[in-house]
Amino acid sequence: MESKFYISKDKTAIENFTAIVNSMNDISVNGEILKYEFKIIADDIIFFRINSKNFTVKLEQIQNNIFRMYVNDELIELNCKTDTDKLKETLGIGSNSDDKQSEIRSPMPGAVVKISVCEGDRVLKGQTVMILEAMKMENELKAQSDCTVKKIHVKEKAAVEKGQLLIEL
Repeated sequence: MESKFYISKDKTAIENFTAIVNSMNDISVNGEILKYEFKIIADDIIFFRINSKNFTVKLEQIQNNIFRMYVNDELIELNCKTDTDKLKETLGIGSNSDDKQSEIRSPMPGAVVKISVCEGDRVLKGQTVMILEAMKMENELKAQSDCTVKKIHVKEKAAVEKGQLLIEL
């Protein structure tokens, strides 16, 4: 099983690493083979033995992708993102920051099925603003924060490209 994550300890430093679980006792992290064992002590506490070193890890989820991790009582705050999270961030959708969302861009090529808002409308976080059809599936594009619709750049039934600006907020 292969997973790729983007982890940052602050808002600027991002480390990209790939972890591949080779077997139940063997994991490859950026090409380095690590031998590990683990035991779940409680719901949020795991004991790890990695390459003959012991670690007690307590994990607290603060928000969707933001975690507070204590490794042997040393605090590390992590912002974990997948490739999908990074793509959404690049396209201006799905941001986890407290900043107001300023635009919605198409996450994929498709066609606008329905526009649920008008210019000047007040929109609440999580409210569907547009439905986009791609590969015969309808995708709801939602506001990531409370905002006002400034300008709508497309019309219903219009074809759109990946990354195209759809709505300014």
